[in-house]
This record gives sequence, C-alpha cells and structure tokens, in this order.
Amino acid sequence: MYVRLAFAVAAHLEPEILIVDEVLAVGDVEFQKKCLGKMDEVARRQGRTVLFVSHNMAAVQNLCNRSILLENGRVRLCASTSEVIDEYLTQKNLTRHSSDLSKGRPSWARECITSVRLSDVRGLECKDFGMGENITVSLDFVEIKNLNKPVMGVVLRHRIRGEIAGVNTRMTGYWLPVSQYSSGTYSCSLINPPLLQGEYLIDVWLGDGSSNIDMISGAAEFTIHERDIYDSGIVPFKDIGMIFLNVLWDFKGSEVVNRQRHEV
Repeated sequence: MYVRLAFAVAAHLEPEILIVDEVLAVGDVEFQKKCLGKMDEVARRQGRTVLFVSHNMAAVQNLCNRSILLENGRVRLCASTSEVIDEYLTQKNLTRHSSDLSKGRPSWARECITSVRLSDVRGLECKDFGMGENITVSLDFVEIKNLNKPVMGVVLRHRIRGEIAGVNTRMTGYWLPVSQYSSGTYSCSLINPPLLQGEYLIDVWLGDGSSNIDMISGAAEFTIHERDIYDSGIVPFKDIGMIFLNVLWDFKGSEVVNRQRHEV
C-alpha cells in the first residue's frame, strides 16, 4: 500500500523528471498495468523524462528508447535499449552454467531433477532451432521416497517478453501406469512450435500427482533462428510478437476496370 500511495502521489505531481525504482516488483497485475500506463503517458504524451530502474526487460523495452547498464555501481554501457538489453542478457548467460540447476530451484523444491536437455528431431542435443522445428525437452529425476504418479510440466518463456505458454502431463491426460518410480526420464516434444526468431528459456516442473516436488526456472535455453516459414520470400518480422501465425487468406470483391476514352 505504501508503494501504491507513493507512486500515485509522484505521478500526479507532474514532475519534470519522474524516477521509478523497481515499482513493478510489488503489487498485483492491475497495479503494474496502471504504473506502466502512467509512465508511458508521462514520457510519450506529456514529453517529460522518466528514469525507470528495473530488471523487467519487457517493460524496459516498451518504455525506454535509451538505457544504461550498471555494474557494481558504475556505468557499463549507455546506448539504445536493444543494445543494452543484449549486453545485459549476454553477461547474465556467462555467469550461469547450464549444468548448475540449483540457481533456478525455489526453496520449497526437493532436488530430484538431475539434468535437463533439449534435442532436435534426430534426437541430438541442440540449442539452436529453426522456426517451426520440433523441440524435445527431457528431464532425468531420482527420488528416494519414490513417486506414485510422476507429472512433468514445461513452461516456455521469451527471454525479454516473459511467459508464452505452459503444459503438463496431467492437463493433457497423459498418466503413467499406477506404480512407484524411484527414477526415470520424462520427455515432452513441442510439435512445430510457432515461435518467432529470438532467445527463449524453458522452466521444468516435477510433481507427484497434484503435489509439487521439484521445479527449475530457466533450466534450459535455446535460440530460434529466422527462416522463410511461409515460403513467400519474406522472413517474418521479429518485433511483432513472439509467435508466427498459421493462416488461410480469403478475398471476395469486384475488380475495378479502368477504361480510357480515345477521341477521334
């Protein structure tokens, strides 16, 4: 409530410079939506300056045309927002090893998932895929107490724009035989995922029936590369969203025929 009140007061005082530091880290979705809308109004419509401090890359990209990357209190880079985000994500990737799953595991989780990997249609481990290519997500697990009904979940996230979709074995009606499992390998194949070119993350979840057992955020990372998915000679634009659409076009109309008069 303090943050809500503070932001409301600051936004309506009509300051020349509005400084907002991680206001989106608190509050519900509706509050965050109002904050973003007000900052956009102040910056774009009223022509005033907004200094926005955040780790929310989607919000930064939508609000800011230039950004500053700080490292240990010093300016590492001052450039266009897209350049700064690319540098930030590159540095973030370098500090995390794909084999270190503990950094993405919440405090409640039991360490059952031992490895996560991605593979292509040939079954080869891969982190680079073309648009529309199948992606298989596999996890290995070991559980001392045994699992009665192991459930696997997958959440797909765009590196900047956030969550895209999620699925688990329970919601699709896939159940293993009723018996106990002390270990195993679960795989989920994403069939022709309609992802535009860009950087993506996979979150994985392991359950026992409806109970949470283990979960790893950002367990795997991959890149989708552009290609002429429609065979039109034109590659889909990368900045119009996160997915490409499979469509059927139709048109009905009357052609206008232009007739020229020729005088004799």
